[in-house]
Amino acid sequence: ILKRLIAAAKDVQDGINRQKNDGATALIAAATFGRTLAMTQLIEHKADVSLQMRDGTTALMRAAQMGFSGAVDPLCQAGADVNTTNQAGRNALDLALLSDRSEMTADILKAKGVRASQGALKSVDRRSSNGDRRVSTASDRRVSNARPPTGPKPTHVGRFRSISEKR
Repeated sequence: ILKRLIAAAKDVQDGINRQKNDGATALIAAATFGRTLAMTQLIEHKADVSLQMRDGTTALMRAAQMGFSGAVDPLCQAGADVNTTNQAGRNALDLALLSDRSEMTADILKAKGVRASQGALKSVDRRSSNGDRRVSTASDRRVSNARPPTGPKPTHVGRFRSISEKR
């Protein structure tokens, strides 16, 4: 599909770097889903690694946030600015730490000289002395404060029989 998109684009640069309403590009979408082959092909056809979504998010930030460490290096090699921040003031390392999806992604970014913001560091709780980190997010608080469901239990749970039992 990607090859057809590239071939069909009258102006290759315009087709590859076309932004949707939210500012997302094909490269940002590929980075979001960890599609490194698609990213490599887009970069080879001069996809702009510095384009930002409306909220300031870049392809590098999405790859880092989703924990796709294999997608971070090609973006950096293609010239993605590791210190770019989004509208919330977060850089790729901040998003990697806050998402708590991949220590390897955070380590790659640290090796490239990226520093986490103070806000992101304050959000990261140290759970144990071995350096294991956990982020307290709004969804965590909702889950921990949630009350157990009340009312009758569903009657259909546990009533499924295997095919051999039905015979």
